[in-house]
Amino acid sequence: KKSSSSKNKIAGKTIEQHRRSMGDVVKSKIHVEKWCIEAHTHCTIQNVEAEVFEQLIVANAASVVPAWDDVDIESTPVVVASIKGTDKLANIFGATKIKGGTRMGSWSANKADLIYMPESKELRVWWTMR
Repeated sequence: KKSSSSKNKIAGKTIEQHRRSMGDVVKSKIHVEKWCIEAHTHCTIQNVEAEVFEQLIVANAASVVPAWDDVDIESTPVVVASIKGTDKLANIFGATKIKGGTRMGSWSANKADLIYMPESKELRVWWTMR
């Protein structure tokens, strides 16, 4: 029986390495001011393999349009995934990558819409902080 650890690689990286690199892009866009978060809660992540999208995003999505089982990577131009909940976003990007704060307060991402373009392997992420 195979272990469920991330020993299988996708494009030369484990799923955890993909999670960390995507999380780093998200974290770089979270800017905390003294009492608030800047409204730059969007980013674009390049070179996202379809397998990574399936294992990290589809597995944690509240909805995916079109349904992932109906997607033909060669001909589907766009896939939209909606993520609801800080825990689900943490599963995708890593818990520390979706938070920001100071001694005055802290915030976490709580909802996101992810737009994936399979042909170009581009993932656009928009999220809200709470």
